[in-house]
Amino acid sequence: MTTLNLLLIKIDFISHLTTSGGNAFYAKANLPQNSSYRVGMNGNADIIVDAKYNVLSIQTTDIFDNNYVYVKTAKGYMKKKIVLGLQNDTQAQVLSGLSEGDTVAIDPTSVPQNLVVKN
Repeated sequence: MTTLNLLLIKIDFISHLTTSGGNAFYAKANLPQNSSYRVGMNGNADIIVDAKYNVLSIQTTDIFDNNYVYVKTAKGYMKKKIVLGLQNDTQAQVLSGLSEGDTVAIDPTSVPQNLVVKN
């Protein structure tokens, strides 16, 4: 894998359907001169617009109902509102509402409602 830091000139506003059924956005950037890249080559890219390191984060699939999660307690699960920061399609930064070490239900829909305790 090669990492390139490039200045993007253009990203399409609308996605395009790939031959395998996925979505893609065409992006345009200038490659370095005298590189080993050739006409017709393609690849995948992650476009990073911002990054945070050493922060509390959670899987986006654990979040439901407008930024709520189920946190495990001694008596069952408690529904807690969380405040989010940066997000991508798989993870979200947690600004408040959770602490390091909290156990969160991985699939909120699988939490039996008789185990949900009121706060």
